[in-house]
Amino acid sequence: MASSERRGRRENWPMTGALALALIVAVTGLSSALAGWDWWLMAVTSLLLALGTTGILRRFTRSFILPALGGAAAVLLLLVVRFGGDTAILGLIPTPDTFERFDELIQIGRVTIAEEIVPADADEGMLLIIGLGIGLLAVAMDLFAITLRAPALTGLPLLVVVAIPSIVQAELTSAMTFAATALAWLLVLWVDKRRPQASSAIAVGAAVVAASLIVAPVLGGLRPEGTRPGTAPGLQVGVNPLVNLGQDLRRSDPVFALRYTTSRESGHYLRMVTLDSFEGLDWEPAGVIPDRDNTVDAIASPPGLSDDVVRENVTTAVQVDAIVGRWLPVPYPPSSVTGLEGNWFWEPDGLAIRADNAYIRWQEYEVESAWLRPTAEQLLAAGATVPDNVAEFTALPEGVPENIVQVTEEVTGAATTSYEKAIALQDYFRGGDFQYSEDAPVDEGYDGNGIDVIGTFLDAKSGYCVHFSSAMAVMARVAGIPARVAVGFLPGELITDEETREQYYAVTSHDMHAWPELYFDQVGWVPFEPTPGRGVVPNYEAPVVDDPATPDVDESRPVPEAGSVPSATPRNPNLPPDEDIAIGGPQAVDWRPTMWAVGMIAAALLVIFAPASWRRSVRSRRLLSRNPERVWQELRDTAIDFGIGSADTETPRAFASRLADIGEVRGEQLDRLRQAVEEHSYGAYPADVEISIADAREVIARLEAGHGPRTRLLALLLPASLLPNFARRLVPA
Repeated sequence: MASSERRGRRENWPMTGALALALIVAVTGLSSALAGWDWWLMAVTSLLLALGTTGILRRFTRSFILPALGGAAAVLLLLVVRFGGDTAILGLIPTPDTFERFDELIQIGRVTIAEEIVPADADEGMLLIIGLGIGLLAVAMDLFAITLRAPALTGLPLLVVVAIPSIVQAELTSAMTFAATALAWLLVLWVDKRRPQASSAIAVGAAVVAASLIVAPVLGGLRPEGTRPGTAPGLQVGVNPLVNLGQDLRRSDPVFALRYTTSRESGHYLRMVTLDSFEGLDWEPAGVIPDRDNTVDAIASPPGLSDDVVRENVTTAVQVDAIVGRWLPVPYPPSSVTGLEGNWFWEPDGLAIRADNAYIRWQEYEVESAWLRPTAEQLLAAGATVPDNVAEFTALPEGVPENIVQVTEEVTGAATTSYEKAIALQDYFRGGDFQYSEDAPVDEGYDGNGIDVIGTFLDAKSGYCVHFSSAMAVMARVAGIPARVAVGFLPGELITDEETREQYYAVTSHDMHAWPELYFDQVGWVPFEPTPGRGVVPNYEAPVVDDPATPDVDESRPVPEAGSVPSATPRNPNLPPDEDIAIGGPQAVDWRPTMWAVGMIAAALLVIFAPASWRRSVRSRRLLSRNPERVWQELRDTAIDFGIGSADTETPRAFASRLADIGEVRGEQLDRLRQAVEEHSYGAYPADVEISIADAREVIARLEAGHGPRTRLLALLLPASLLPNFARRLVPA
């Protein structure tokens, strides 16, 4: 290998260092959306390993593609060792089991990204996604800057990274991060040994900084009006399903969710998850990740349920629409589920069914469940007993507002048993003093389920199911009754298909609901309905009969018209056929508008800077060739970019003289270059002619410096030398 070639490859290391610094600066900006530093260490390790590997391989091969492949392989090796070592041969060579592990972790990470409240804790899935994504971006930047010799294009991967917090939540936008990343990108341009001059770098950098500062608020502004930060249209059933339930209920048009048929004489609630942990700010599910041994082919009996409670076996067939989520809608309590795709598990306390590598999207399944019919006598017989295994469900945070305690005592003061207190609380909310309102004040944090919100709700006496269920559950705990909040769907509306005459229950976004469940000894968890005008009020005083009455479903809610849902695969009647909606999971956030915006911005930047990058690449190849004729051609093309034409038949001496006459360039550097190209073209020993790259750079710099900022910017972004001769006159001077 020639010494000049080795020297050129050694000179790539400053560029590698600049790329690493720029990407580290961009990655650090993710700290506004991610908690801790494990994710940062993973990202930095991945990008340093990728860039280091490409740099080392480039010293031993002339191939353009091998360094990039080697960098990607190094990232894969890191991920195998970190996340799949027990599935790999010798802990290093991936197997099909390794990639299956990766797929599971990526699915978990995607759900975390969609469901977590920022700043989110990075779980194993998110770490894998970060390591993979940042590592591949590092390889792409190396490919742009060194292999393709177009360092300006490295701004695109950097823009993708710094835009992520803005996509997640507008408030996470940081002008400082954008500016710091832009400065690091300018360093990449400056380090380039084939470099554009400082004035060009500043011009391009200013354009990117300006674009970046515009991108952040634009991306943040894409969120539809009325949605919370980090959310988008679509039903929101994530780790905390209550967070966006109000938004879904306030939709002007219902969004189709699912349909089902049942062996019961009437429809029934479909429960997804129970929220049993309450520390003051939100009700949250305690068992988010079920035990893998708890497969859905055989689900345990409900906790605390005795054999004395009358039950009826029910079969329910469910078809889910184009929605995504982890929690499975099922009647409570389920005993088994068949027909599901993926691995699903149930958690012991609430019997909620959840998957870690699948979604409810397009699932068709059949649920065997029990319709429980406890009597008032059985509930009264439970007295006020609180078994030790459910005592945790009476826990309350410190500082419960005084009005909550006072109202609870006033409402339940005359009651002696848990059941009497529960009925008193339910009657209190449904007695006429409270109003159901989805438009109750939602500003200043009232649209929530925390302890302070509940205190405000008891004074305002207006709210929707989140307020009623949360308030009754908290007041039940104040009264010493184990309580939690269940989230799912109301029974829906019975629909008859006009063509097939098939009957089924259609469930929409307006059927999303929350209700409290209270625990009674020897009976277990029992649902109540405190929300006035919504759902089915349980009547435990009624005698047990074989033919239950049709539940009192609120018929004022808008539902799909009969026949609007196809009999085979239901679709959302309010969206075009190719439109999907999201319910939790990785599509809980509708990324499409944002990704379209990012794609259009990236495409626009690519179009804007592609000519400049290609022109710089041509210049780099010519100067590095040290061929006098190619270097001289670069001088001629640079002049053309600045509106100084040159005929192909013009001699080097005539061209140099013309440059001097018009005052563009003077000096001994130009004379030496002219002499070198003449000797190379007409001399006896052209191979012995040496040319100074420093002279060429100096002449180019003087040529560029002789024009104003507008002309230099046009020459950079619209280089006329890349156009055919007949088109060059179209470029503005």
